[in-house]
Amino acid sequence: MRRNSEIKISDGLVRNEYLFLLTLFLLACFLGILYAFYLKGNLPIDDAKGFDILGLNILRYGQYAFEPGVPTALKTPLYPLFLSAIYSVFGHSYLAVRIIQSIIGSLSCVVVYFIGKKISDKNLGYVSAIICVFYPFFIYYTGYLLVETLFTFLLAVTIYCLIIAMEKPIGMNFGLSGVLMGLSGLCKPTAFVFFPFAILGFLINLGTRKFSTYKNLAVFFFLFVLTLSPWIIRNYVVFHRIIPGATQLGATLLDGSLLFAAQHERRMDEERQTNPVLLKGEELNEVKRNDYFTREAILFMRNNPRYMVNLALRKFLKFWRLYPHTADIYQYEYSTTLLVLISLFSYGLIVPFSIAGIVISFSKWRRFVFFYGVILSFTFLHMIFWSQIRYRLPIMPYMIIFAVISLNSILQKMKIAERMERSKIRV
Repeated sequence: MRRNSEIKISDGLVRNEYLFLLTLFLLACFLGILYAFYLKGNLPIDDAKGFDILGLNILRYGQYAFEPGVPTALKTPLYPLFLSAIYSVFGHSYLAVRIIQSIIGSLSCVVVYFIGKKISDKNLGYVSAIICVFYPFFIYYTGYLLVETLFTFLLAVTIYCLIIAMEKPIGMNFGLSGVLMGLSGLCKPTAFVFFPFAILGFLINLGTRKFSTYKNLAVFFFLFVLTLSPWIIRNYVVFHRIIPGATQLGATLLDGSLLFAAQHERRMDEERQTNPVLLKGEELNEVKRNDYFTREAILFMRNNPRYMVNLALRKFLKFWRLYPHTADIYQYEYSTTLLVLISLFSYGLIVPFSIAGIVISFSKWRRFVFFYGVILSFTFLHMIFWSQIRYRLPIMPYMIIFAVISLNSILQKMKIAERMERSKIRV
């Protein structure tokens, strides 16, 4: 009889959990889709326009190119393929993209629940997921043809699988983690910077003296490379060069060094007409231009170490700033005052709690190594390359989890203090 009662209680908990997740998912979908209809006919510009063109040309010509007959590797392929798949079903519909991205963003909230539950307990998962549903920037970027929503989802699923592989170190879990890490890299090369931190996390938790650790890591690495291999092979056939990421590395490195001031002050049109590095780059093909820009950026960094240190600090502050620049190109017709207030009362409140949560987590630091790794790797990367607020979106789920850890610690201390006060009154 006791066993039957335990089964019923367990079943009840499962039903409640599923109901919570369904409600969470539907609420997030509703908010995202509502926002998609609000945007109406806003057209993609800059990065979004480039993704749009690639997605269309894959569908129309079967070519990964901005111009038919001129293949490119400027962008990693997963997001343009994602757009192409949507266009093949719904036509060239931005609304369809926004709705599907809203669904993906909603799934990210569900994944955050499972990450929180796995790293601690259901309560951490519940609260973290609820905050993610209402976090305004998660909703905001579902409305634009940018890689962040899909990348945030893939990275979250990857980290969840990494945690499972750490807890149950078997080949299947490591293989799945490798595939997801590869898909994340094909979505955005930023994931490659997190890769060594993932390896380090496994070594710390599983031990460096066990043969099984290296066997599982070999599976992880093999399936990671295997997932990237179609893109690598395609690039080798087209460009005769091994390119696991994109040929935009040099330009991005140049933007983050020699051209940072011009980009920041929006003087790039002038620079394109007068800067000798940019003028020479225009004469080169895509691969050689990438190599040339990379060399010139590294040379500039070596010759200007003090400036680069100062620049790294500026980019750090830009990456973690409390509200977007009011001249941001993705604001369209939004009220700048409203945008600042929304950011300050969402992200601005999360940050101090997150910092406190990170400090609290040090007592069980091994459990959080993947969180530390993704936050540190993304921050460090954007202190070298170009930096802006939307690039931190994929690490916000883990900042939110840290914020909830801090909030929970405060509430627990308040309860203890309240109990002690009650006991004094009784005495």
